[in-house]
Amino acid sequence: MSNAGAEDNDDVLSDVEADDPVPIDIINSPSPEDVSIEKFREILAELDRERQARLAAEDSKSQLQVSFNRLRVLAHDAIKSGMSTRDNAMKHCGKRKKLRQQLER
Repeated sequence: MSNAGAEDNDDVLSDVEADDPVPIDIINSPSPEDVSIEKFREILAELDRERQARLAAEDSKSQLQVSFNRLRVLAHDAIKSGMSTRDNAMKHCGKRKKLRQQLER
């Protein structure tokens, strides 16, 4: 079953990897006079959508990077705090042992 999940992931990755850019055929392209205004507007709209999608992806990546960096700092602080707490507890235990030894004498 886990193999089926891996195959699904492979399918998704291969789909992305297989998307090669379509070569532009300049020789058979229509002349500028043959391109309709409507087609030109459609291409411009598609270009604008792709630009907006790219900007949204870049913004999302930036936000994720900021969140990751904050999380990393919090984890680092938590580790330092935990070590400090552990060290304080060990010092406190050491003091208790010394007091106990002094009282037993």
